[in-house]
Amino acid sequence: MSKSSNKTISKRNTALLLIAILLPILIVLSSCSSNDSGETESAPQAPSASTTRITLPKSRYTELPAPSVTTTRTTLPDDFSFSITWGIYGESSYDSRSGELVKTKNATTPSDYITKLILTENQKLTIYKLLTEDIDLSLYPAYYDPFNAPNTDIFIASDPSQTIRLSFTANGQTRSVGCVNIAVAGMEECYEKKGEDLLKVALSISELLMDTEEWKALPEYEFFYD
Repeated sequence: MSKSSNKTISKRNTALLLIAILLPILIVLSSCSSNDSGETESAPQAPSASTTRITLPKSRYTELPAPSVTTTRTTLPDDFSFSITWGIYGESSYDSRSGELVKTKNATTPSDYITKLILTENQKLTIYKLLTEDIDLSLYPAYYDPFNAPNTDIFIASDPSQTIRLSFTANGQTRSVGCVNIAVAGMEECYEKKGEDLLKVALSISELLMDTEEWKALPEYEFFYD
C-alpha cells in the first residue's frame, strides 16, 4: 500500500471520529432549539408535596368537666312516708300518709285550719333527700334539745316554747326524733352541729309545706303570742 493510500484512510478515519463526536452535540442543540421555538410536551413529573393549613374558628363555649359521681338519691322508696310537727307549742303539722295539713290547733274553730295536701313525687323526693342526706335521725335520741347540752349548768329556754317532731319510714325502717318545749332560738344558739342540721331540715320541710296553695288558702292566724 502506498503512502497516498495511507493518508486517505487516515483522513477518512479522522472525519468519522469527528462525526461521532459532533453528532450527539448537534442533536442536543436541535432539541434545545425546538423547545425555544415552540411548546413541546415535557416528561411527566412527580407532583410536589404540599400542605394545606385550615384555621378552625375558636369555640365560643368552654368545655365543661365531666360530672362527678354523687350519692344523691334519685328514686323514692315505695314505702316512704313522713310526718312533721313544728311551731309554737307544735301547733302546725303534716302527715303524708293521711295528707292532713294543720295550720294551727290554737283557734276558735280548729277544723277551719285543717286541709288535705297530696305532695307530688318531686316534693316527696326533696323531703326524702333532706331526711336521709342532710341528717341521720338514727344518731339522735328519742327526745333531743339542740340548745341545751346534757350535764351542763347552761340552760336556754323561752316562753312560749316550740316543739319539733320529725319521723319518716323508708325501706322498712322508721326513724324519729322529738324536740319538745325547746327554746325559740336561732340556729347559732345550738351547742353542736347536729342540732343545727336538725333545725335546718325541719325549717326546709315546713317552708316547702307553707309554700303550697293548700296552706295559703287556709285562714290567717287568730292568735298571736307575746
